[in-house]
Amino acid sequence: MLERKMKSVGGTLHKNTSQHGRYSIIVLFNFVNFVHEFSLDLLRCSRYTMIFHLVLLKIKPSASGEQLDNLAASLKSLSGIPGVLSIQFEQANKCVYVGYDDRTKGYTHALMVILADKKALEVYDKDTLHQLVKSTVIKPVLDTTVNDPVLAVDWEGEAPELSSKCSLVKHYGFYLAAVGALSLAGFVALRYRSRL
Repeated sequence: MLERKMKSVGGTLHKNTSQHGRYSIIVLFNFVNFVHEFSLDLLRCSRYTMIFHLVLLKIKPSASGEQLDNLAASLKSLSGIPGVLSIQFEQANKCVYVGYDDRTKGYTHALMVILADKKALEVYDKDTLHQLVKSTVIKPVLDTTVNDPVLAVDWEGEAPELSSKCSLVKHYGFYLAAVGALSLAGFVALRYRSRL
């Protein structure tokens, strides 16, 4: 079984290989497999980012509960647009803890949309359902008596679920590369010594 595996990666085993040599081959094979998986993780971490689309709204005080429920349902329906990974819509909390400094500047609600990439943001912006929700659901409940009833900000950032894994992968990458180089050097030295 091991012989077949090693042949598949270009290695060869000889019948007279010592027990010690066989163990070193197994260790090397497992290490190469680990480095391969680690490299894939590093590649994912270096390339996988998302677009975060944050919208702050100033809703007029006269907006009814029914209008707000319709607004929440309509915004959550936008999750069906291709490339939209997540949508959250909530009312701003002006008292998160005792002594909390209200910094909302009059914004009453926040919408956070996470999209797969820049192209997904473009698709989302131009989508017919999105345009319809903006004109028929959002616009009627905005407080137009104040300045800037809508504020939108977009940025590109690391995928949240990969953040901790990526920082670990990037932090230990150098050390693992050094261990790999030393292991390979040790394996080559053992193989060379066994042939002497």
